[in-house]
Amino acid sequence: MGIIMPSKIYTAPNPTPIFHMLTIENFKNVLCYGGLLCRNLLVSSGIKCDDISYGNIQERRHQIYVNDPPGGTLHDYVPFYFAPRSPMLYTLMCGNVRSNFEQKNVIYLVTSAQKVAASGMEYVFYNAHAIMALATCFNTLSDLNKIDWKIFLEYPIYNNTGYNLVTLPIPAYCTQWSDIADKPEYANRKSLRQAEFNVKNKVDINLFDCIVTHNIAKQKEVEDLLLKYGISIPVFVVPSWYY
Repeated sequence: MGIIMPSKIYTAPNPTPIFHMLTIENFKNVLCYGGLLCRNLLVSSGIKCDDISYGNIQERRHQIYVNDPPGGTLHDYVPFYFAPRSPMLYTLMCGNVRSNFEQKNVIYLVTSAQKVAASGMEYVFYNAHAIMALATCFNTLSDLNKIDWKIFLEYPIYNNTGYNLVTLPIPAYCTQWSDIADKPEYANRKSLRQAEFNVKNKVDINLFDCIVTHNIAKQKEVEDLLLKYGISIPVFVVPSWYY
């Protein structure tokens, strides 16, 4: 009889990186208004944005109420993922939202859950895509391990090395996220991989640790925008965060 090895236990990285995906066009608004604004503030302020979201999903998010405290609906929050290279980026790349989308125009703004909490900003997070019935809402970092980190951190993982990210505590993440119906642990993998960390109202630009781009040309474009506004945030090129 063979030896049964214990299963690896996956826990939340500490600090826990979080990632907001947006187009460079929308990044110009971030610079202009000093941070990321939630959708309700964008609408009430009449700010035009480069919308790369599904309209029907946004309608559902507008109607989903968040546990009080902090309260409100999902549109009162700025959403972050717990990993780059999300299923949403893939569906955008496939032209499912709009036909002229190019992922090279997408960048990532990166901070951490701990940094948000230390700033005093209100937040919640979900262990799956927030509109899904299986999603549970939490509002304390001690519950971060309620997220299925195996989905994020198991092999196969992509390679972060060679892009100077050694200066930041960002792990490499699993390349796979598709559901596998006949394997219970992966039956809802796509929804679980879209777990969210949501910050209420606004995230100030000085909260970001770095920005990541698709290629060197886009890195230069972002660096020029930062210089124009007198903001200093390191910008890295990490092709493995894209498809």
